[in-house]
Amino acid sequence: MTKSIETLLRSVRDAVSAENWYAALTLSLTLPDICGAAEFPEDGSKVRYIDWAARYVEPIYRIRVGSDQREHLFLSGRDLYALRCAVLHQGRDETSAHSAHDVLTKFRFVVPPPGWEIHRNQSGSTLQLQVSLFCEELCRAVEMWLRATAGDADIATRLAALMVIEVLDGTQGFVL
Repeated sequence: MTKSIETLLRSVRDAVSAENWYAALTLSLTLPDICGAAEFPEDGSKVRYIDWAARYVEPIYRIRVGSDQREHLFLSGRDLYALRCAVLHQGRDETSAHSAHDVLTKFRFVVPPPGWEIHRNQSGSTLQLQVSLFCEELCRAVEMWLRATAGDADIATRLAALMVIEVLDGTQGFVL
């Protein structure tokens, strides 16, 4: 794993630990963009985000439910992309006006009382997600992707070129 991706994953997890929910959520929603761009730089953002999410996030949200154990997809790649656009560009959790949305039109992020888990509850076109669990699931999706693409030198090169924030210790002075 490259240092910058490790740093991004640690930043999400640190934000969750600090209960900095908005930072954790917005950074989590950018991870598929970053991974998709590293894998398919020639594709547009929307195409690569939806494709990446379909391969690495949808399996996490495809669950058997009910007494008949029917398969249900709680979150599609298209709905995740619509959420990403709504949150990052408008600061909203409403996706009904976004052309990419699939089934979901509203997201409700919650922080339950300690010891509780309130996650993946769907009522019609609204999906309720526990923000801490959602962010961790996106981190795990990135880790799955990293394992699946570990031998790809082009992806490794693009990941190595990710931005790095340098922490100076005061001895370096002003460095360009």
